[in-house]
Amino acid sequence: MKLFIDASKITDAPIEDNYLVKDMINTNLVNELLFSKPTTYLVSGYRGVGKTSYIRALKKELISKAKEKEENVLFLHINVGKYSDFPTFLRALIRELYWEINSNDTNNDYKNNNKELSSDIDLIFDRTFNNIEYKVNNKSLIENEIRQGIKFDLSQFITRLLISGVGLSVIVSYMKEGNLYIYLSLLIAFGLILFFFEKKKTKNASQLIEVNRANIYDDEIAEHQLHKIIRGLNETGIKVVFVIDELDKIEKDDEIDNLIGELKPIMLSGNANFILISGQRLYYKYQLADTIDDAVLSSLFSKTIHIPFVSIEVLRQFFKKLIITNTNIDTELLTTYVDSKILLSHRVLRKFINLIRHDMKFQGDGQCYLTIPDEKREIYKTDSRLIEIIEKIEQEYISESDYEAGIKDLLVSQLYIAVKNIKKLKLLDFQVSDIVGTNVMEQTNYIIKYRGQIDKVISLLLEEMVERGILERIIINEDTEEFKYKWKDEIAVEHSIKEMSFLEEFIFIEKMIREIVNGLIKQKYIHKYKENFNKSILSFNECISILKENEIMSYSMLEELKPLSYARNNIAHGKQMHELNINNKLLSEKHLVRMKYEIFEELIYFLLKRNYAHMGIESNYDGFDFSIGNLAIEVKIFKKINIFKNNLKLIRNKFNSLNENNGELLIIGLFQNASKEELERAYIQLNEMDIENEISVSVINEIDIPKLEEILRNATNILVG
Repeated sequence: MKLFIDASKITDAPIEDNYLVKDMINTNLVNELLFSKPTTYLVSGYRGVGKTSYIRALKKELISKAKEKEENVLFLHINVGKYSDFPTFLRALIRELYWEINSNDTNNDYKNNNKELSSDIDLIFDRTFNNIEYKVNNKSLIENEIRQGIKFDLSQFITRLLISGVGLSVIVSYMKEGNLYIYLSLLIAFGLILFFFEKKKTKNASQLIEVNRANIYDDEIAEHQLHKIIRGLNETGIKVVFVIDELDKIEKDDEIDNLIGELKPIMLSGNANFILISGQRLYYKYQLADTIDDAVLSSLFSKTIHIPFVSIEVLRQFFKKLIITNTNIDTELLTTYVDSKILLSHRVLRKFINLIRHDMKFQGDGQCYLTIPDEKREIYKTDSRLIEIIEKIEQEYISESDYEAGIKDLLVSQLYIAVKNIKKLKLLDFQVSDIVGTNVMEQTNYIIKYRGQIDKVISLLLEEMVERGILERIIINEDTEEFKYKWKDEIAVEHSIKEMSFLEEFIFIEKMIREIVNGLIKQKYIHKYKENFNKSILSFNECISILKENEIMSYSMLEELKPLSYARNNIAHGKQMHELNINNKLLSEKHLVRMKYEIFEELIYFLLKRNYAHMGIESNYDGFDFSIGNLAIEVKIFKKINIFKNNLKLIRNKFNSLNENNGELLIIGLFQNASKEELERAYIQLNEMDIENEISVSVINEIDIPKLEEILRNATNILVG
């Protein structure tokens, strides 16, 4: 179906004057900003939900109400993500304040009636914005003037001195003749000459003092002056509102804490309103602040304002307004297509707009249209059914709960994430832990705190999917009533196990196998291979055969690699995965991850047996992969740098809870397709963790046999020592 839409109505910029934001503004907040004592607010919400649109709408409403009530308001909006430290951010505050005051003609009366305060604002702006250039130029100007002044005064002084000498001789002669009036006149003239020289010298000295005063002006004084100016504005009846935006762009929690800690004295001064705009992370930290001793956030905000996800109905109406009058519209296909995009967007407006943009095409005459394929009708219908289920759980359980708005959105978000993970498992049986574990356990404490509530809403989701015939239960153990879930075969789902993602995973497995074989041959650990294998590039199947003949890895595991190789070759030549006559479980992401781990673990076990068999090697020691005496060894593969730190914390906590015999732990981490720069970032994170002496961590981005042997040797030497 071809659907014409109005592309001019689609914008990535914050939305103003739109029904999407008109209901966001709380009239009580506008009145509070105008008529109450200044305080501090937190505005939270997921990225892309419309926080900046909310602020723009708030500003418009506030300015309008202020004019109606004849109140003066200064509204300043600063993006903190642009600034790397507090002094730089402080200067940004000062500049915004100066520009806001001087950009509006309505502030002229204030400037005329408060000239001293206006002068202070001009001064602090000048010192924080132009101070460096101003000081240098002024110093040069004065030095030149002094040099010129000295040259001019000296020549004039000599000239006048000669004249004065002549004058003195005349005075003497007149004194002898007794003419007193002429004597007094000449004396006055001589005095004026000396006064002129002294006056010029005094003026230059005062200018040098001014330059020295500018040179000692610094950021600490600027902060003090900003306090003074904000207090002065408040005392003159001007309401100042600072909006500190994009705090969620600051990645490190300690940097956010430091910035807020520096701002806290100004925010709590009671002279200006501060509105901090952030994502969910700062909101969760604020929720947990009461459980932390003397936390910075615990008493900072007087009120939190949460910007919720856009409702399903509003997104449907938004899309409806894009449509240019069309004939022969397939209503079912259109409705389910929109619901599918809502599901994929997680109800984040910016994501929803981007998904529509992705499907947009243009005719030669510039008309914009969408092509909605009929062959995806059943897939869209499944997504629409899933949207109905989420909407039901939200209305009947989440909305009726006593949780704050931010926590309600957390639960809604987890429903969308769960659906995404369930769709990944279309080809497999699964349990709740397969869904929740991937998106919760790797998160920080503020998510784990709500694990029980998350499990509850996901259980409701699964049961509703069973009731509506989308999933079915499979009994595992009748005695324990343990069961799994499985997609019904007739349900159409767009598989998340795409051909490209399969190829990416398989290419990494193939790379591992090649590096292992080549490394073992170089170390002369492999002796059984045919002459035609003795070449620089070995095929994947040749590598598997070498590993089999030399019994480096288990035969059954290597056999499982054969169908993967077959699938890879067919997909590379254009075949779809559903066209392959291969067990779907072998092509699943879960299976590929397991294969990667087995390959790496079997390599480490081979090296341990070769070099340390006499020391006694155990597998699966207290939940760790291997052990030699009191040394436990854990093998990990990391696909993303950003989960490296969290994984290490989990392993460290597990080891510390089990370590009763003063044992040691070696963690060997292999980063999948990581660059040298990413590996360096991993080591930086490692150094920041302050890991105990009993734990050693080594990370690599390729399988280097000598390097692995060195890592094992260093760990076992410590053990022997």
